[in-house]
Amino acid sequence: MKLIAFCAFLLTSLAIPLPGQSAADLAQRFKRHDVYEVEPGIALSAKFTNAGLVCEMSVEQSHFNGDAIDFTDGIEEAKAKATLDRIVPASERGDKLGNGFITVKGHVMQQVDEYENVTVLRASNIVLEKKNEIQTGETVLQVRWKNRTCN
Repeated sequence: MKLIAFCAFLLTSLAIPLPGQSAADLAQRFKRHDVYEVEPGIALSAKFTNAGLVCEMSVEQSHFNGDAIDFTDGIEEAKAKATLDRIVPASERGDKLGNGFITVKGHVMQQVDEYENVTVLRASNIVLEKKNEIQTGETVLQVRWKNRTCN
C-alpha cells in the first residue's frame, strides 16, 4: 500500500503542471471541501450546510507535514478521543444514546456512537486480536450532525 502511494506521488510530481490553475478553475472541476489543521499532523476536513454550519467532519492523519511525508493512515486512539472532545465537546454532542455498536471486518474495527445531535464513527485498524481482547492502532473519525443537511 505504501509502495503504491509512493509511486502515485512520484508520478504526480513528475507530471506537467497545468498552466494558470486558480481557485475558480479548481472550483469548476471539483467539489470543494475545507481542510483545517487541528494540530500538527491532524487534518480535519469539513462539509457545510447552505447556511454555513458544519454538517460533517472527517479527522485523519495529515500526510504532508513541512518537508516530511507521513504514510500512516490514522491517528492514535487516545489522540482520536482527545481530538473528538476538542472539535465537538460533549455539550455539543448531547447525551449519548445507548452503548453504540462495534463491527469487525477483517483487520478493521468500526465503532458507531449515537448522541442527541451527532453520530460519531471511529474506524481503526486491528493490531492484535486475542480471545476477548482487541487492540487497535491508527484511527480515523467522522462526525455527522443529525439536524443538518450537507450541500
